[in-house]
Amino acid sequence: MSFSDVLDAKPKEPKLYRLLGCDESSSIDQITAEYRARVRDCHPDKVKEHNTNSTEKFMELQGSLIK
Repeated sequence: MSFSDVLDAKPKEPKLYRLLGCDESSSIDQITAEYRARVRDCHPDKVKEHNTNSTEKFMELQGSLIK
């Protein structure tokens, strides 16, 4: 299941938009780009210094898709 399938299958949640920094009128391509940029910035394997803030942010982004 791709990221766009998840967006299509689930109702649009305001929390996800807030996390990504986009609004409900954003296209799937815009949402996908924002998601990838946010995950890249806080991914535990990509962050040089592991801190709980970036790990929590990453888990929050991942969790918002699963709900």
